[in-house]
Amino acid sequence: MSKVTLTDSSLKHISLELSPELEKLKKAYFRAVPEMCVERSELITKYHLENGLFTQEKISVLDKARAYRYVLRNRSIAIQKSYRPLRRLDLLRCKTCQ
Repeated sequence: MSKVTLTDSSLKHISLELSPELEKLKKAYFRAVPEMCVERSELITKYHLENGLFTQEKISVLDKARAYRYVLRNRSIAIQKSYRPLRRLDLLRCKTCQ
């Protein structure tokens, strides 16, 4: 196995300055406030109540899939505006997450 060595152990040639775009992302990351979407939990609860799933001892995989489909079909769509290009994830956030 070959040995890896550094000619300049002080690493003066390495810069920690970020590009302008990375600097924007870093600032956005540290400015961000945690969010929580309550719409999904409300839809899951509604589906379980309507279909009597709370009374069952065990919920089948099919019931879980149907509940997930119900959430996806009934969830509101919100598009968040930001400086970055639109991503698919931005289209999937609900109104309460804005």
